[in-house]
Amino acid sequence: SAAFCSTLRALGALGRMSMFRAAVGFALPPSQTGQHLLRSLQGGGYQRSLLTPVCAAAVLAQAAAAKAHKRQRGRGGRSDATALLVARDVGQLYREHEGLREVVEECGGLRQFLQSHGVAQRLSWSDGSGAVRLLSAAEAAALGDEAGQARSSSSSSCTPALSADDAAKSLVALIRARGGSISADCFQQLCKRHQGFRSVVEDAGGLQAFVQNHAHRLVLRPSGELLLASRLLAEVAASQRGVLLAHEFAALCAVHGMRLEEHLRFVEPPPSRSERVARIAAYERWRDERLESGHDPNEDAAISLDWWYAEACLACLHHCPLEHYSAHAASPRHREAYRGLGGLRLRPGVLRPIPAGPSKHALSSGAQGTAGVSEAATFWEVSGLPHRRVLVLGEADFSFSLKLAQRQSQDSTGGISLVATSFLGEHDAEEPEVSISNGEAVWHHRRTLNAFGGNLLKNLSALTSMGVQVFHSVDATNLQGTLLNQDLHDDFDVIVFPFPQASPCSDARNATLVRDFLRNMHRVLRRPNNGEPGSTVTSAAAASELASASPLTSSAALPVVQLMLLESQYAAWDVECLAAEVGLMLVAWMPLPSDLYSVRFLAGRAWDPKGAALFVFKLVQWPSG
Repeated sequence: SAAFCSTLRALGALGRMSMFRAAVGFALPPSQTGQHLLRSLQGGGYQRSLLTPVCAAAVLAQAAAAKAHKRQRGRGGRSDATALLVARDVGQLYREHEGLREVVEECGGLRQFLQSHGVAQRLSWSDGSGAVRLLSAAEAAALGDEAGQARSSSSSSCTPALSADDAAKSLVALIRARGGSISADCFQQLCKRHQGFRSVVEDAGGLQAFVQNHAHRLVLRPSGELLLASRLLAEVAASQRGVLLAHEFAALCAVHGMRLEEHLRFVEPPPSRSERVARIAAYERWRDERLESGHDPNEDAAISLDWWYAEACLACLHHCPLEHYSAHAASPRHREAYRGLGGLRLRPGVLRPIPAGPSKHALSSGAQGTAGVSEAATFWEVSGLPHRRVLVLGEADFSFSLKLAQRQSQDSTGGISLVATSFLGEHDAEEPEVSISNGEAVWHHRRTLNAFGGNLLKNLSALTSMGVQVFHSVDATNLQGTLLNQDLHDDFDVIVFPFPQASPCSDARNATLVRDFLRNMHRVLRRPNNGEPGSTVTSAAAASELASASPLTSSAALPVVQLMLLESQYAAWDVECLAAEVGLMLVAWMPLPSDLYSVRFLAGRAWDPKGAALFVFKLVQWPSG
């Protein structure tokens, strides 16, 4: 059938019917090979990269068997069990399969090729006619070759000698024919039926070692399932599975190094049902906090930006990036949801600044730079960090904290006053390292920090020698439960959060991370002038500071929160609105110097923070709660 022939084409790399029989569990009688089957095999167009000598011998055997079948039919069912492939027949095969000619010539010609590889396929060289002859079962058995006996009428399994590479290619062909994967049971049956294959696997040290030796082709899952590396990568790229486990990626890269990543794009898994339910519940809480329903029955304000908040449409309870909101708001789905609520309006006192980039805000004095002063020096001047008590969140290799500690030791008369933290746990050498180099979106789960090629331990050692406190597993959205519980009781003048990110993709969790952090930051900030929750800071010192042309000074009275973000993220994540809700006012921003420190993804790869900026907020009203 067409399906069967398609399977055989997929098994082109397999190249031996005995292996095919062992895999599928039945024998294919020579009388059924025929011209149709031969044409199907020939239509596969064997490539030299897939054609081993054993496979090439199988191609010749199939052609000889087809000719024997044709001769048998022409003689009314009588057969002399002999078929000849004359020069013309072999030449035709060469023209159809360029790889076949190369394999034969590499062995020294057709005669030498058949002497080395032909007996296993019941082929021999006929000196009298100068052609290829298909041996009868009796002739093959007489030669005493184990593979020839296996192809006799007893249909027992043959065990021709297999190289590890031949075995791997044969296994790849079988897995491809089975749809891209085979179960552990299927593999065990294959080893039972094919002694030669079992020997190759045992010689490699077992299945796991065999797969590791061929990790560019094969992947072994914990369940024992074997699948093609290409199948696994296709699943990830298509988001059918979504997550490329770290140990799987490490196994593939063990052979390919960094070359594999240059051709792939890895994406984050879609949220689970429970995550979607939790997200909708959060959107409902946000809507109840910000909006009142039943106040626009005529739908005059249906497309207003008032209903967009932190990458979500609160009318639809749906994730919606800012750049898509205009089209979304005009959609029937949005209109229907808005109509069902009877229209919306902002609750009294709720802020909704127009989401825009930071360019609408003037730079602080000094942010434009001074002649003869480096960008890095200007950064330290604008941030004021060398002179303040600082908490750094979300470190990767701690290179920023080390730069800050070095600057504090040079500039501050009070010495180093810094606490550095990471979200991930302390580095565990047992957790596989996964480093990405192609700049595409990457998602994998880690419990502990990457070693970053040794930079992590080097930076931590330097910080420790300078007396800097370092804490791991600190969640910026739960500072009380993950930092203050680690025997830290100090308050801070400044919190710096470089490049907060919950997801490498366009995802509402990024804005949610910033929102939850800003609603949590006051728990570790120094409270100015014994301010009460919800009260506006109106002391003379604070008022003077806000009016100052250079608000970031060593005597500043107001606590400060600083974020490093891409300029595009400032509007996309609704940062100005999220900050204003908790009493933070943007007082300065400046482009981030590219040579300030080694900016890294948690996956390990360094990246150029082009288009990134430092955003400086001052707490002008102490948040409630």
